[in-house]
Formats: sequence, C-alpha cells, structure tokens
Amino acid sequence: MISTTSMLFIISFFSTALASPISVAPGTVIPIQKRVSSTSRSARAIASQVQQLQAKHERNFNTFKANTGKTHPLASSTPSKRDLYSVGLPLDDFENGYWFGDVEIGTPPVTFTINFDTGSSDLFIPSSECINCGPLNTFDPSGSDTLLDLERSFFVSYGDGSTANGDLVEDVVSISGLTATSQTFGLATNVSASFATNHYDGLMGLAFQSISTSNSTPVFQTLIDQDKVAEGVFSFYLAENNSEIYFGGVNQDKFEGEMNWVTLTLEGGWQIPLDSICVDGVPIIAGPVDSVIDSGTALIQGSLDAVQAFYAAIPGSKNATTIDPTLQGLFTVPCDSTFPEITLTFGGLVYTIEEKYFNSGPITEGSSDCLGGFSASTSNKPFWVVGDVFMRSVYTAFDVTNSRVGFAPLR
Repeated sequence: MISTTSMLFIISFFSTALASPISVAPGTVIPIQKRVSSTSRSARAIASQVQQLQAKHERNFNTFKANTGKTHPLASSTPSKRDLYSVGLPLDDFENGYWFGDVEIGTPPVTFTINFDTGSSDLFIPSSECINCGPLNTFDPSGSDTLLDLERSFFVSYGDGSTANGDLVEDVVSISGLTATSQTFGLATNVSASFATNHYDGLMGLAFQSISTSNSTPVFQTLIDQDKVAEGVFSFYLAENNSEIYFGGVNQDKFEGEMNWVTLTLEGGWQIPLDSICVDGVPIIAGPVDSVIDSGTALIQGSLDAVQAFYAAIPGSKNATTIDPTLQGLFTVPCDSTFPEITLTFGGLVYTIEEKYFNSGPITEGSSDCLGGFSASTSNKPFWVVGDVFMRSVYTAFDVTNSRVGFAPLR
C-alpha cells in the first residue's frame, strides 16, 4: 500500500512537472506548438509558403557553395523560373504552419518565441535597434551581461525578395534548461515585411554549418561540443496537442519498435534517399531520389513533373490555378472521394500519410475541392522537400553525430 507521505510526494511531483518544462533523462523535452491548426490555414497562406519554401532551399544551395567551395548537387543547373510565383502572393500576410517553442537568450534571460527549422542552420532574433520589426519581441544588446559583439554583420536573403540583416553577436542561449554559451547568432536591425509580420520572433536552424549564412556553429552542434546533451540526436513528435522536440536522444514514450535509420547523402540540410512514393500501392515515383527532411514546411514539395504524375493517380484532382490563378504550385483533390493510401518509403520501410494531414480542407468555404498536401516547385532537379504532412505521421529523429535521419511508427 502506498503511504500518505508517498502519495503527497507523487502529487507534488506531477504538479511541478506540469508547471515547468519536462526533463526526462537522458534527453530534454522542449514543448512546441503551432499557432495555426492543420485545417484552418487558407489556400493563399499555403501558396505563400510554397513560394517561401523554394526560396529557402535556393538560398541554402548558394550558401553551401559559399561555405564549402562546392556546388550543391541539388542546385538547379538553370535559373529558377521565378515567374511561376509572380502573381502577387504577399508573404507579409500569411498564416504559417511552423512549429514554435520558447528560447531564452542573454543574462538576465529574455524569452523569445522561436521557429525550430531543420531546413536551415542560423539563429537570429530582432534587435531592440530594429527599425521595422513591428510587434516582434526584441533583444537589447546593452542589457545582457554576457553578450559579446563580434563586430561582424550578417545578411540573409531569399529568392522571393525577403531579407534580414544586422549584427553578429555571441551570448548565452538556453532551451528548457540546456544552455549553450558563447553561441553566435544574428541580431536583426532591419527586416523585410515578410519577417516583421511572422507569428514568431526568430528562427533557430537545426541543419549543418555548411548552409549557415554566417558560417557559424548551429545551436545544437554547440550543445554537443559543450557536452550539454547525452547524445548528438534531436527528435520531433508533432501532434495536435503536446508536440515536442526532444534534445539529446529519442523519447521512447512517443513511438513503437526500433528507429529505422537512413544515412545522409550530404551534410547540408537533412538530405536522405527517398525510395519511392506510392498511391494505393502503385509506385508513382520510383527511387531512390534525393529528399530533404524539413520541419520548416507544412508541405511535401517536388518538381512540377513529379507532382503532376502524383496527382494524375488521384481521380478528380486538379491544378489549383484552374480555380484561383494565384495558387501556383498547389493542387486539389475531391473533398468527398475515397482517400487513397499514400505512402513514402525510406530505408526499405513503408510509411503511410494520414488523410487528416494530407487534406488541408476546402479551397474556399463550401467548395467540393480540397487542397492536397503535395505542392510543385520550379526546380529542374528531381528532389523532394518532405515536411509536416509526412512528419506528423511518424516519429522523426535527426542524428548529428552519425549523419542520419530515423523514423518510427507513432504510439
């Protein structure tokens, strides 16, 4: 029988756990959430993200070449056809589907809402000296006892015209009690409208240094170098409630069986071979083809030819521009049709995408056409960007030390 003293201890323990970030040995849980639910984002918001997604990866390829002196193998051999997305899609007014969590920076610590992004490698937040950061929380460099001004500038540009620039500094960065000291990051003093109206204050990239615009050590690599995490692994559990990033390993409570590890083909973004994409068991894309696992997008994106082939296997699907010419890169499926089984195969194992994550809801209120979770890019390289639509259907781990990505079925 449990004693009264033991029962009081258990109650006290769980009350404390609910009131603060949860630490579970050997890793640390970082609670994250979406500001916009999976089915409430508008078609224009999703189209805007399609544009921003392509621009981000174009920038990554350019940065990889600048940092390593080598051309990234996925970089387009011809200039991107930017006019595909030239139909007035303002990025300063879109409901993004990114995942957010709290990060503390400086001494004394200041809390920021940060977008955790496996598709980039830099950390930046708005400076108190920012001239156009609007309602975003800002950081006063004179208010931190541990800040070091590196007397270097940073500049981030995207193919869609959005930019951020400012000063590079070093300071303390803490995430649910894990503290990286002397971490380099950018303090933005000037941002374009698309950044100023985001639903997050800053961005933390979780990819490799080779695509860092400032060629700085990413935060998680700093935590590894400073022996702050038990393992050089972080992992994502994405759900409607209680979503988390787990720093320092994998959270066994969130998945079943063993992790299926797939070795990276290149350390830049999290690039791994995709074996196949099937609709109702029929291979539409037969690989292996390159793919990048990117928590910073709600979509799965491929080349126009590949995505058209995918939707051709779904009866009643349409190019969304036949309904709204501003929705470049998007496609619809019938809302009332029987949903096909859509699978992706990595490392020889098959993973099914759940309908509720593929179907983004009616293109307009009352429409019988629903937005599908695959979008088309303008790249002439046959690679895929695999984001939220897939990652919400599996447990996903990123092993920095061993250069691999792992998947497992959710509990």
